[in-house]
Amino acid sequence: MFAVRRLKPEDSQLAERAINILKPVRERDYKDVTTDWTRDFLGEEKNILIVALKERSPVGFVLAYLLDRVDRNQTMMLLYEIMVSDRHRGRGCGRKMINELKKIGCDLNVLEIWVLTDKSNSAAIGLFESTGARRAGDDDVMFVYKADGLS
Repeated sequence: MFAVRRLKPEDSQLAERAINILKPVRERDYKDVTTDWTRDFLGEEKNILIVALKERSPVGFVLAYLLDRVDRNQTMMLLYEIMVSDRHRGRGCGRKMINELKKIGCDLNVLEIWVLTDKSNSAAIGLFESTGARRAGDDDVMFVYKADGLS
C-alpha cells in the first residue's frame, strides 16, 4: 500500500518533490523548496522528515523536530506538520507515518511526542486519537504520546 521512511540527506531530491507536490504554494512563501535546502535540512539530526510513497510517488509527509530540555537529559519531539494528498486521505497513510514517527521516538528515547491542532480539525483529532495520543488538557487541543505508548 504505502512505503514510509525517514529521509536522509541523500534523499534530498525526494524531499524536495514531496514538499513541492504536497504543500500548498501559499504555505511555502510562494516559492519552491530546493534540493540544496532539503539536503542541509535533512543533515540536521534534530529535523525529521518522513515521506509516504505510493508507486514511488510522494503522497504524504510528516515533519517533526527534536527539542532539547533544559531540565533533563531527554529530548521531546514536536510533530509539527502532517500532509496527506487529498486522494490518499482516510486510507491509513497518516496513521502509518505517525506510527513510524513513534518508532523513531522510541528508538531515540524521547520523553514524549506532542502536537497541536485546532479544535475544529476533526480529521486531525481523529488521526491523533487513533494512533494513541491523549489530550493533554480539557481546554486546549494538544495531544501527547507518552514514552510508554510509543512502541
